[in-house]
Amino acid sequence: MQAQNPIAPKDKQALRVMTYNVRNCRGMDEKIDYQRVANIIKRVNPDIAAIQELDSASKRNDGVFALKELAKRSKMHYTYAPAIDFQGGKYGIGILSKQKPLRYWTMPLPGREEQRVFLFTEFDNYVLCCAHFSLTAEDQVASVPLIFDALKDVHKPLFFAGDMNSVQGSPTQNALQQKFFALNDYHNDTIPGQNPTECIDFIYGFDNGNSYSVLKQQVLYDEPMASDHLPVFVDVKVNDTELLSSNQPNSVQMALMKRGYGMFMHFGVNTFGDTEWSDGTIPAGKYNPTNLDCDQWVRVARDAGFRYVLLITKHHDGFCLWDSKYTDYDVASSPVKTDVVKAVSEACKKYGLQFAIYYSLWDRHEASYKDKDFNKYISYMSNQLTELLTNYGPICELWFDGGWDKKPEEWQMPKIYALVKRLQPQCAVGVNHTIVLKEGERNFALPDSMTVDNKYAFQYFPSDFRLWDPKIAHKADKKQYMHQGKSYYLPFEHTICLSKAWNWFQKKNPLPARDLDELQELFYWCTDNHNTLVVNVPPDQTGRIREHEANTIIELGKRLGIKKDEPLPVNGQFLSIGAETKASSVLKGDNGLYGAQLATDGGMQTCWSAADTCATLTIALPGDKPFNKISIFECCDMKNAPDGFSNIRTNRIQTYQIEIWKDNQWLPVFVSDEPMGDCKVIRLLHSYQTSQIRLNITKASAPPSIYEFNVIDEK
Repeated sequence: MQAQNPIAPKDKQALRVMTYNVRNCRGMDEKIDYQRVANIIKRVNPDIAAIQELDSASKRNDGVFALKELAKRSKMHYTYAPAIDFQGGKYGIGILSKQKPLRYWTMPLPGREEQRVFLFTEFDNYVLCCAHFSLTAEDQVASVPLIFDALKDVHKPLFFAGDMNSVQGSPTQNALQQKFFALNDYHNDTIPGQNPTECIDFIYGFDNGNSYSVLKQQVLYDEPMASDHLPVFVDVKVNDTELLSSNQPNSVQMALMKRGYGMFMHFGVNTFGDTEWSDGTIPAGKYNPTNLDCDQWVRVARDAGFRYVLLITKHHDGFCLWDSKYTDYDVASSPVKTDVVKAVSEACKKYGLQFAIYYSLWDRHEASYKDKDFNKYISYMSNQLTELLTNYGPICELWFDGGWDKKPEEWQMPKIYALVKRLQPQCAVGVNHTIVLKEGERNFALPDSMTVDNKYAFQYFPSDFRLWDPKIAHKADKKQYMHQGKSYYLPFEHTICLSKAWNWFQKKNPLPARDLDELQELFYWCTDNHNTLVVNVPPDQTGRIREHEANTIIELGKRLGIKKDEPLPVNGQFLSIGAETKASSVLKGDNGLYGAQLATDGGMQTCWSAADTCATLTIALPGDKPFNKISIFECCDMKNAPDGFSNIRTNRIQTYQIEIWKDNQWLPVFVSDEPMGDCKVIRLLHSYQTSQIRLNITKASAPPSIYEFNVIDEK
């Protein structure tokens, strides 16, 4: 007898959802044993269970109705959906539930080897659907739009569970997960029962405006005999206004990670003041776009492959891009009264993008912000957020900024978070500078240091994702962060500027965009490891995105090969991260601050710095692994522009070559007599293998410095 793994009691407010392909209750010992399967179901004690492979009165079952037997023995209600006539009876799927369904219906699904069926059951507060997909991939994919169409008018929380005969990352799962979130951990294999090697059994939540927070996920590995599949269950809270401790993403976070790539849009009174920040004294009349075209903004975003648009609705100056009844410092008091929030949200609907908003906590114009009773401002902010979250359709993300101007507790984030979740359950909430080194202190943790789970703490709790604008996360970015002794899962959202000068609000004089190579490598880096990226593409004083910037970001999307409803493209395999590295010289001899190892440590805030203008950086590689691409992020000289935010980068490295160790000598495979550039991408003409690779800097204007030297096998 195999020892049984314990199952923790279920939270009273959670639903326990189970799926189990029972193989018609015929075990791996070839014995039909209804009681054995019923005992497993009773042990899990689900509220609802999707059951597959069930005979009703077939010869194979000696005329027994398998689902009815399971229902009787587990003391649950049953709902049966026959898929085909079989051996004088029926064969199909079913649902067991503690509560009797209000209604149910079935729908045929494609199946070349045999007809398949979809079962819908509705209860007081939720819906459970069940299916057992065809063995044929084409039939599986063809089933998905039929299901989406059938569920398009369902607004209750909805679970979909069953044997999908497909693994994560397959065309079937990519199609399903356009509208469904996998709630079970698909890294836990479910088949074959006695030695599982893959997961094809899934429990999903439906993306129809509800949120799903997973409290527990489990596969019963100690039940390998009752079926060739293992039983799977999850405990889920629906539309909970609290952030729950978890080591897995909830549905809001999964949706955020799935979006992955958004366009940030800074536009407002600062655009017309030719500044990055203003203090709330620029008159509303200064806001005066001569050719406002919000449709063009979102059209560019669509053409560039962005999945969502993140709009500044109110920056630190307090100027609002919508007609707010709580202030006269808004577009309604300006010469151009267009409700920009409405126009962008409607354009997002038109072009099939999701809509997100930025809102500054800090308000340098609103009088109540300076009142001794800060609750007055909290009321003001709550009223404005209610306007934004009720008048403009679905909001996928709310990005808070400016929290540094008050103590964290003064913002009353639990209250604000609960307000957001009541109005928009699927809206992800983030606050800039989310994480600190130690709870209760304001010593911020930079993303480069976030490489250990459960080490750092929330500054702003609750938050659904981490922000540190505009820092880049470490390649080994971790996701678990602490609050009052509990651990919470938090992905990271990056923010970068399209502008080479790193300006957020557009300036009167045009500025160059970043090189495509740098943008491409930053895209790969920032969307890796379940993190997300927004790129700032700001409109100018005419109210349009400038042509050269629109062309650049659209060309980036084409180069990346982004495709609608498909996973975002990824970089190749990195061979150099954490590799043994040595340099000809190190600045000040300080290996801790400037050592060679910092060029391959996976962090963008650390760098190798040489002591000489001519220098070499040598990296050990696995000699049996090929590579065909090298990307180098140079740490450049920088000086700030007069606005205090924009900057000008100047390359130090003027000439250099890439060499590999071959036949006991250094063989150059790339030679350049041009400045390296902010990010140099070298695509080699064919793949190489070597035990060592060397950056040989032959000329520099000052001792060179490298953030990251990446050796990549790009398929």
